[in-house]
Amino acid sequence: MSKTTTPLNHSTTIRLEDQIHVQEAAELRETLLSEVEAGRDQFVLDLSRTTFLDSAGLGVLVTLSKRLRSVNGTATIVGASKPIRELFDLTKISPNFKWK
Repeated sequence: MSKTTTPLNHSTTIRLEDQIHVQEAAELRETLLSEVEAGRDQFVLDLSRTTFLDSAGLGVLVTLSKRLRSVNGTATIVGASKPIRELFDLTKISPNFKWK
């Protein structure tokens, strides 16, 4: 996972790499929520290099979505593969995010 923060527009870009499962989910959750606590309310989640996302990873993204809603923030997902998009659709969490 790599992170880029732009203080001027309260934006953070997170590039998720390879597989996101229970081992990575805790670190991802901590990173995302600490960014929200620091005042970041615009997130771009780059999934172009993500090949697998399990329920723990999805749970982290749902938590982020809920937290952002409480501060009128947004999360945009870019580069998601067709199987990952289908997973978001299947679990009905797609509407929680903007897509590019």
